[in-house]
Amino acid sequence: MKQRTLLAIVGLSIVAIGGWSLTHAAGTPGTWKGIITDELCAKNGLAQADDAACPQHCVAEGSKYALYSPTDNKTYVLNPQEKMAELAGKRVNVKGTLDGNVITVANITVTPKK
Repeated sequence: MKQRTLLAIVGLSIVAIGGWSLTHAAGTPGTWKGIITDELCAKNGLAQADDAACPQHCVAEGSKYALYSPTDNKTYVLNPQEKMAELAGKRVNVKGTLDGNVITVANITVTPKK
């Protein structure tokens, strides 16, 4: 009897944890504005609009493309990485889902210069 109860509790726990991880894996949908740069340039205050060379160099050295938001001074890693090289140094609006500090991009548009 104790073994059945223990197995039932373990089974329910696994189902509950699995359900929790599925609902939280989806992330939080939203829209973010900023400059496409990389983690290292953003961390060192080097993120600038119209500067594609710096982030492309840093990514070649192992950094990841990121969105730097000057409004709130936050940096978000962007996925998928492959599409970001052509947008380096551009001001953009990003729609997607946020999970931690990673945005999974659903749509990205370049915004005009101010």
